[in-house]
Amino acid sequence: MKKGRHLFWSALLVVLAVACGGEDPALEQENPNYGRFLADGRRVVDDVAPVPDSGEGRGGDVPGLLDVRWGPDVAVVADVASGPDYLPADVGCIPGTKCYEDDWKIMGSSVIINMNEEAYNPDWYLFDVLPPASKTITFSIKSTGFNQLNLVDVFLASGGNPAISMEWTSPGLPASLPQVLQPGESVTGKLHYQPDNGTPATPSVFTVWSSDPDHLVRTVLLKPKEQGPDIVLPISAVNFGCGNYCFGQDFSIENAGNKDLIIQSTAFEKVGGEWTADAPGPGTVLSPKGMPGYSPLLLSLNYCDVDGNYSNDSNVFQIFTNDPDENPAKIHLNVMLPDGCP
Repeated sequence: MKKGRHLFWSALLVVLAVACGGEDPALEQENPNYGRFLADGRRVVDDVAPVPDSGEGRGGDVPGLLDVRWGPDVAVVADVASGPDYLPADVGCIPGTKCYEDDWKIMGSSVIINMNEEAYNPDWYLFDVLPPASKTITFSIKSTGFNQLNLVDVFLASGGNPAISMEWTSPGLPASLPQVLQPGESVTGKLHYQPDNGTPATPSVFTVWSSDPDHLVRTVLLKPKEQGPDIVLPISAVNFGCGNYCFGQDFSIENAGNKDLIIQSTAFEKVGGEWTADAPGPGTVLSPKGMPGYSPLLLSLNYCDVDGNYSNDSNVFQIFTNDPDENPAKIHLNVMLPDGCP
């Protein structure tokens, strides 16, 4: 009986030791980012407080310790008595260094960037206005993983466009960075583009450092619209109808830029007898919209089936111009098969 009680209390002590801060070697070996985190997400490798400065951006007192221990399907977070007090990270402790991964990376965290509620993790975003017009868009950064996200830093990289600036709308930012976002939480802000006639076309790089192990750094290239001509088509795709009929469609070509648009050439991507175009010829000039006497250019595209086989008849019409952002401009011409007709 005494031996049974001894085994029971020994087992209980082991459980309590793990739950209250003892090491779990098997869990640590299985998860390289197992460890302790401060209330702002900073991972503490050493269980002893205070943690000495290692020279790699870690160190300081740890009164507000978050004890995060997790396996593949579990995350346990202890109560936090007070906020952390630690030395700031070394200047050299940046993504790509071992100290950054040691301090910040957490398996199971994930970050998503949205621009203007329409672009999901975009590679780039275009501010589609010309001076003196300005534009403001919103951005959000969301934690979408099954573990907490350490949002380490958010900034516009140096050397970017001087007319692009960032403003936080979430309270406390950026002073509260780094901070933890639990799954589903997000922070928001605004990006302002306020150019003048002397503003260069240099882009800016919106940069997010986090604990997302697949994207320790996420960037979005913020591109100003280049001054010059800007071709605008009413649609980018059109459906042409069913059966062995002939169909025609008229379009207008506009110039929303601030310099003359010059048509260089036009062509179908696939050459064949089913498609013909009545298009402005090479050298045709369209002045900026709003100029005296402005009138859009007219374009007519026509399709006639010649062999009863519609499956390979879809095409693309290309308009080559001096537009610096969109060359060629394209209209996708989709021929609907008979079984897809209304």
